[in-house]
Amino acid sequence: MAVRGASMSRVSVVRCPSYERDQVQAAVNQAVALLGGWEAFIKPGDKVLLKPNILVSSPVSAGVTTHPEVMRAAIIGCQQAGAAEVWVGDSPSVGNAVRAADRCGILAVCRETGAQFRPFDKVVERQYPEGLVAKSFLLGEPVTQADKVISMAKLKTHAFMVYTGAVKNLYGTIAGLEKGRLHFSYQTPSQFARLLIDLYHTVQPAFSIIDGIMAMEGNGPQSGHLRSLGAVIAGPDGFAVDMVATGIVGLRPEQVPVLAEAIALGLLPAKAEEIEQLGVPAADLRLSDFKVPAARPTNFPPFMSNFLRTRMTARPEIIVQKCEACGICRTSCPAQAISIEEHQGRRYAVIDRDKCIRCYCCQEVCPHDAVRLRHSFVGRLVRWR
Repeated sequence: MAVRGASMSRVSVVRCPSYERDQVQAAVNQAVALLGGWEAFIKPGDKVLLKPNILVSSPVSAGVTTHPEVMRAAIIGCQQAGAAEVWVGDSPSVGNAVRAADRCGILAVCRETGAQFRPFDKVVERQYPEGLVAKSFLLGEPVTQADKVISMAKLKTHAFMVYTGAVKNLYGTIAGLEKGRLHFSYQTPSQFARLLIDLYHTVQPAFSIIDGIMAMEGNGPQSGHLRSLGAVIAGPDGFAVDMVATGIVGLRPEQVPVLAEAIALGLLPAKAEEIEQLGVPAADLRLSDFKVPAARPTNFPPFMSNFLRTRMTARPEIIVQKCEACGICRTSCPAQAISIEEHQGRRYAVIDRDKCIRCYCCQEVCPHDAVRLRHSFVGRLVRWR
């Protein structure tokens, strides 16, 4: 793999202070116009899949999912560029995709604009022989049928991968239980980052747009706190888009596993300054106090990886007082390390420490904020070194 051409390393940043419809439409259109306009990426007759972040069934006010007004702006932009069909689809971590899209407002936008919501109920295997760690993926059928795929991400922190944006958002193109199997197979941040890089090149998105109007800091991607950033970030190269976005919230590339691996592989320049940035200078939006996840990804040599990872990385812990014993964490755990038990008349989730692989899927999907990440004493020393 080689560094992409200069035309691929262009990223636009546009201010957008609120989710008011006209402001969002103008900001998204300006972000795309700076890069050549919708017509540069969408051709007449194209079938376009917009892939939002619909992590779980969550109301729009929670800020967990891509905002429906950002989706509306992109749908209209594709339609005006001549797309024959515009589809919207995702595979949430838990639950029904249609119900999740309905709750976060995206399904209503599809109905109002004439876009078609297509859940990833059927899967198709797509080969990628050049993969670093994976040679094929089981993707939602619409991903393989679309002429163009656009990653419609939400700027959030991520307990396992530090940050989720344009590239990580594509993990939702993998349907059903396959996501859990891959989490179990690629347990370290660097391994999972290389998996995401293979997935990105398998899906080959034409474009990426990040909803950074209201970002999520802290223990994302669901249990963090909302932070006003007021930006729409876009570009044809998802890695470059993510590098600019993470720079705005004060993260260095080496702190974000997928960017660190992309740089090591020659897919990105080492510095964001080497990416052509259009629109608002990223420095004008930069946050110096953006809170990162409590967990800090640490890679160890293979011969000691499991031993050290279980002692030096944060482990998920159930907050018994908050747990509703709903079982969502148990269902989503790729290591099958969670059970629902009853003690002293109260039912709650229990995590088997010996089975836990520190993927933090339980923290990611818990609707009750009942999972916290706890470091050992040695882990705290490593975290704050």
